[in-house]
Amino acid sequence: MALAAIEPKMRTVGILTMPPLANETELVGHGHYITEMADIFMRGGGLTPVYIPYNISDSDLYDLLAQINGVYFTGGDLDLSDPTTGELHPYTITSLKIYRYALNATDNGDYFPLLGICQGLELLHIIVANNTNALGWSLLENAHVSTSFTVADPTRESRLFSGFAPNLIYAMETRDLLWHFHHRSIPVFYYLKYPKLQEFFKILSVNEINGVYIATSVEAKKYPIYLTQYHPEVVLDPAADINAVRSPINYKVAFGFANFFAEECAKSGHRFRDQDTLEA
Repeated sequence: MALAAIEPKMRTVGILTMPPLANETELVGHGHYITEMADIFMRGGGLTPVYIPYNISDSDLYDLLAQINGVYFTGGDLDLSDPTTGELHPYTITSLKIYRYALNATDNGDYFPLLGICQGLELLHIIVANNTNALGWSLLENAHVSTSFTVADPTRESRLFSGFAPNLIYAMETRDLLWHFHHRSIPVFYYLKYPKLQEFFKILSVNEINGVYIATSVEAKKYPIYLTQYHPEVVLDPAADINAVRSPINYKVAFGFANFFAEECAKSGHRFRDQDTLEA
């Protein structure tokens, strides 16, 4: 019997799972999880999420990467490396392999975009810096603020915001719309401390928290890699204890990011071999 064919225009996005922390195990009930809003966020842009186990074998990982159209690194609260030994977490090791795959693929004409939010931004910075110390401390927990763009016209001077309407850019800069939930961040002066960051990334927006400016929107200069410290997707989370602004303009901001990344994934020529493999 012939295998069911995949719809030619279907785009898939890999989402790397995380292990629950000790106090989350009973709540999660599994050895792997992603947040519900991460799944909804990608589906909102028209992408079909495919979950990548954080401890996946190399053979399975590269087989999967050859079929998906990009990868989304979500927020989370993992120690990306052991604070005592500096040993990388298995999640970080798998992320490093994905990062290297994405660069090599794009260099060879096989477009492969990455999106990182909050922990995802922090993750990609320590990977690019090749130094786990390239991660600062910054506490902004369950709060929504505006952001300050570092480019005069984000719609013209960045790829990430090229599809955003001017009123959305104005709202992000003048209204407290963007939700933060983090203890770590990338201080802007780390771009001087770790020159590889400045060579690789372009900072698009910043926030001042307790007297320190941190990078809050970033894109790679030569690769389709896009990062934010804030959570545009939080408006899609139904949890009542999240201090998000669930307004029409927040949904427009969230789907602005989701639609942009979906368009980036559409530039990838990868396809799943068959429906059975996709469902598995």
